[in-house]
Amino acid sequence: MLMLPNGAVVPHVNPGTLTNLVSVHQFAGYVRRGATLDSLLKDCWGRGFSAYDSILVASVNGYGLCVAEPRRRVVWGNLDVGWKAHCDEYADLSGDDKRSIEWE
Repeated sequence: MLMLPNGAVVPHVNPGTLTNLVSVHQFAGYVRRGATLDSLLKDCWGRGFSAYDSILVASVNGYGLCVAEPRRRVVWGNLDVGWKAHCDEYADLSGDDKRSIEWE
């Protein structure tokens, strides 16, 4: 089960869209390949996994919910701040300007 910041307990069920179990189990070898929990969570964030799916990936890699969920909040919070700063930096550019700096 998950605990929300306000202390409410959420049963360990998918709170939204269905879990993509194929994707989750494809990532079951992270730890065997030497990945840390932080790198696992960063990759899940970058791939657009939900918080629930990311915790499942951490679970199949041997990390408990009590370790993975608090760390996910920290790691994803840092990534969200960086992404927002990046978006704010380029928010005032016109469409032509944005296309001119994109990778070919």
